[in-house]
Amino acid sequence: MFNKFVLSFFIALTLLLSACVPAAETAQPSPSPSDPPTVTAAPKLPPPFPQSQSVDGLEVELLNARILDGQLTIDICHQMPTQEDWIVGSNPEGTFVTVGGEKINLSGFGILYYRTSDNTGKNTHRCDALNFPVSDPNIGKMTLTINEFYTSVPEVPDCEAAQKKLDEAGMGIRFTCESVAYDTGGGSFGYTVTQKPEGMSDDDAHKAVDYAFSSHVEGPWVFEISPPTPLVETTSTPWPTPTGIEPMDNQMVTASGVDVLVTGNGVDGSLFQVDVCYIPPTKDSAWTLAQFPKDITLEVAGQTYPVDYITYTGWENDYGFPHISERYRCHRLSFTIQTKADTSKVTLHINKLYEFPVGSGCDKTDVTFGAGKITNAACSSPLSELTGPWVIETGLARR
Repeated sequence: MFNKFVLSFFIALTLLLSACVPAAETAQPSPSPSDPPTVTAAPKLPPPFPQSQSVDGLEVELLNARILDGQLTIDICHQMPTQEDWIVGSNPEGTFVTVGGEKINLSGFGILYYRTSDNTGKNTHRCDALNFPVSDPNIGKMTLTINEFYTSVPEVPDCEAAQKKLDEAGMGIRFTCESVAYDTGGGSFGYTVTQKPEGMSDDDAHKAVDYAFSSHVEGPWVFEISPPTPLVETTSTPWPTPTGIEPMDNQMVTASGVDVLVTGNGVDGSLFQVDVCYIPPTKDSAWTLAQFPKDITLEVAGQTYPVDYITYTGWENDYGFPHISERYRCHRLSFTIQTKADTSKVTLHINKLYEFPVGSGCDKTDVTFGAGKITNAACSSPLSELTGPWVIETGLARR
């Protein structure tokens, strides 16, 4: 997605901005969703799943719990009141499970998929896998607590909107923004606090401004969970195991000396996702998949769909799956298709790989598109291209 400021939860009580819309990336009321397919092959669990809870107009659904690759993984979906990047709270201690009186903080999370409205085409829910450092499948009764959802801060935040929030809260803080564009593309952002109340420290003033750059919805959402004993233990599919990455049903193709393999699929309404991995052509460069949506397409029931966005799922990511081999680059490709299209057989086309300097990080970032091209200016001028195409027959039938 975007680089995010690590916003302090400390100033939350001071700012009283919780009226600002919440939820994971997008909002709008949606019909009660059907039990979504998970990206793993884990069997459905008996009650207490699913269950839901609404606080301050933001509904959170608890879908599943299991031991995945040696850690407790709980799947949730939450409503998105706006199309902003809504995620679980920035305080690492603000989301936790309580087991036998012991509080265990969130260790990581990763997006599973979005739910999309058939009427508007906009995202209504974001679904995530929350990970906690618990490996015992005989965990017994536990409580999941989520204290906040907030919008991550874009690379260039809306300074005017943030100043308005501070003024409405009567904080007595004013600031000016500075941004610098580089000749090579990209740029930097910063701000200077020009006014603050007497006695307020510089640190607290900056925390207040940082908090104002986001919208927040505070809970808590608390789920009492009495899971089956023992919990189902799974090895992730498509998330590869430490011993190596295996293609799903031998779905692998070689072009221009590079192997690309499909490790899993997911389908939910108009969303179809394909998980792919590949070994970069060279170690001395950062290789990425797309500069334009047309670089990756999916053929479904006679129709061709360009990729919507690409989520990096490689080994040292922030999505809670650190075990993927360092040799590989792995990504989740998301497409918007016809809601009722037959997805049992689809064809994935990856047309090119793009080379960037090894330290650029372009191979380890999420990719979004705007105006028909990549939005990250720092990763928009490749050194070279490697042409495929890599064409793989894959698919996943709807349930």
